[in-house]
Amino acid sequence: MSAKTNRVNLNLGTSSLLLIFVVLSLVSFAVLSLSSALSDKKLTDKSVDKNVAYYEACNRAQERLSEIDKEYIDVYTSSPDEETYIEKCKSVDSKILIPVTDYQGLEVIVEPFYPVSDTDRFFKISSWKLVYISQPEIDFHVDVVK
Repeated sequence: MSAKTNRVNLNLGTSSLLLIFVVLSLVSFAVLSLSSALSDKKLTDKSVDKNVAYYEACNRAQERLSEIDKEYIDVYTSSPDEETYIEKCKSVDSKILIPVTDYQGLEVIVEPFYPVSDTDRFFKISSWKLVYISQPEIDFHVDVVK
């Protein structure tokens, strides 16, 4: 009988420790998943905002292109030949720069095109691209405590 009483029963303590370890592991994985999902949402929101701003700038550029087209039509109707048309078109502002973000803008450059008939195009788009308006100020300062 004394041999049976000296044995230590580890079954209850081992299963409790295993259960605590599993619960802690699941909680830590849940927290990591949540933080990953939140950072993905922030990145997606930034991407959506940038895309919306770009397409709004494209819409404003299209509106300005419509105005330029009307100006070129007026110049075409008042010009007797191609050389006069091209010279008069130089007075029309053919470079469009629309801000997209604080640091980027949509640049559209238009060149006059002499149409053969009234239904042809009056200009061609030679450039449509995002350009940097200004450089962001990056803080490289590192606080070091001595």
